[in-house]
Amino acid sequence: MYLRRFADSDKRLVLVDRDDLSRAEVTTAKHALNLDDFYGWHTGLGPEDVDDPAVLDAEHIEKLLGVFESRAQGAFDRLVESGRPPRTAKDKYNLSNFIALQAARGQRFRDDQSQLATFLMRKHMRAETRPEQVRQWLAERGDPHEPDDVAAFIDSAYGPDGPRLVPDQALAIQNALRFAVQQVLPSLWERSWLVLTFDEPCLLTSDEPIVAFDPGGEPVTALTAPLLFMAVGRRHLLVLRQPSDTEVRAQAVTDASGRGNSEQAKRFNALVATQAERHVVHHPDDAALVADLMIGPRTRWGEEIVELIEDGDSVTVRSRLRRLPVE
Repeated sequence: MYLRRFADSDKRLVLVDRDDLSRAEVTTAKHALNLDDFYGWHTGLGPEDVDDPAVLDAEHIEKLLGVFESRAQGAFDRLVESGRPPRTAKDKYNLSNFIALQAARGQRFRDDQSQLATFLMRKHMRAETRPEQVRQWLAERGDPHEPDDVAAFIDSAYGPDGPRLVPDQALAIQNALRFAVQQVLPSLWERSWLVLTFDEPCLLTSDEPIVAFDPGGEPVTALTAPLLFMAVGRRHLLVLRQPSDTEVRAQAVTDASGRGNSEQAKRFNALVATQAERHVVHHPDDAALVADLMIGPRTRWGEEIVELIEDGDSVTVRSRLRRLPVE
């Protein structure tokens, strides 16, 4: 439903590799961005364990998401026709559900869970590991166990190539739906909505169509970002703003009439491409929009040092976890 707004009359659109913009393929809105069994619902339960046998269907989640998509379709149509935010509570509710689910249902959110859990696990395991235990274990195996060998083993075991935590698929799906419905959805209702209309088709989208943005470069999600953007087709950009951020509003929207300009389109296209997971998406006639695209680096969860506090012979390190550029 959403991708058809970027397709031609034959329902064709173009997928561009996020990491190599020279690689592009023409496909259809129906088949674009499909991942086999991404929402496969393998609960391990039997009919006697549930009240509603429908939840045991492997395509149960996909069917539920389809309901939200169909309910949002008319609201999107009216938004595009009017060039204005939804005028009824029903339309706003259906669009909010769709946006919240899009913010959490993709590969990026699932990877966030895995990367963050893995980082914390490795940090905890490293803190709990005693070099003497490692030395004894290496010795029992007949491996070198000098201090340098022990340190190298710990770095290997708990470094970038060490063990990873990957959520079970059913758990990953549950976490995504919980985040969307219980956290993102209420926050969308409180935001200020604006639609920017562009004179010519000039907008891209991606496999992660909800763009979270902080002008100051702070790490944000769809829940915390001062600004959320979503291209609703090639000429309409939905902007959702936190109501208290008057300064951010001025930076984001320079024309109170709701008309967009080419510089705004370029900035949005760069953001949506940077935050894409695998593919940037465009109409077959819009290849020129990719030609001069300024795409930022990929990011991965890591530890950022915020402050070093020296007190005599001790140093306190204040840090935070956030997505950092991948070198």
